[in-house]
Amino acid sequence: MDIFFTLFSNIAPLYAIIVLGWIAGRCYGVERESIAALAIYIVVPVVSFYYVAELEFKASFAFLPFLVFVLFTAITILFYMIGKKVYPDKRANLLAMCCGAGNAGYFGLPIVTCCCRKNGWVCTF
Repeated sequence: MDIFFTLFSNIAPLYAIIVLGWIAGRCYGVERESIAALAIYIVVPVVSFYYVAELEFKASFAFLPFLVFVLFTAITILFYMIGKKVYPDKRANLLAMCCGAGNAGYFGLPIVTCCCRKNGWVCTF
């Protein structure tokens, strides 16, 4: 039962934010573009800097950006080669960039949270 209350206390604020966003959109005419700009320019930097400030630095953490770079580069090259065989025009370039870099900015937050925190994935929520 403790696990239920732990998960509920971590997931309930997410549902509350979803409900508040729905109410803001329906009742107050708030557009999703303004909320997206708020999330990208304010919320994500605050969360990122919070975790960076709380982080106990280890030299092995410096390897993570290089690992992510190599992983995304390999995915991009792989899908570029696949795209060249499937599409005769320049759509292969778009395929490669979408597969290799799509939402790459949000990829680091769960990884850093998982690797650098004591609680693992639970603290992500």
